[in-house]
Amino acid sequence: PAGADDVRSQFDREYRRIYGLTIPDVDVEVVTWRLSALAAADEVEPQVLLGGRAGQAVAHHRRAVTFTRGEPPVEVAVYRRETLGAGARFDGPAIVEERETTAVIRPGWSVEVAADGSLIATRGGAA
Repeated sequence: PAGADDVRSQFDREYRRIYGLTIPDVDVEVVTWRLSALAAADEVEPQVLLGGRAGQAVAHHRRAVTFTRGEPPVEVAVYRRETLGAGARFDGPAIVEERETTAVIRPGWSVEVAADGSLIATRGGAA
């Protein structure tokens, strides 16, 4: 705990350190408060809810995608993220669509869906 005089004294000391002076007879106004708080929390194990069948990647549809300027588009498989189960594998080029984002898997990359639902993309080689 600190009283008003202590707070003002510490403020003046810090202000002088930063700016080399203080401004007497000017009130201090608090414009922004910042607070940090910590509390103990129970351990949480994320629950992965993946759709689809484990190990299978079935494209929803195909569409043309241009990967290199000046080159013709390439037909790629388009996967729905919610249908990719753990262990599903596929090679790029491909697109993975989901509500929040779209993952573009470039040619020469392979993808495997991890047990936690993450898409693990690896450059080179087959999935």
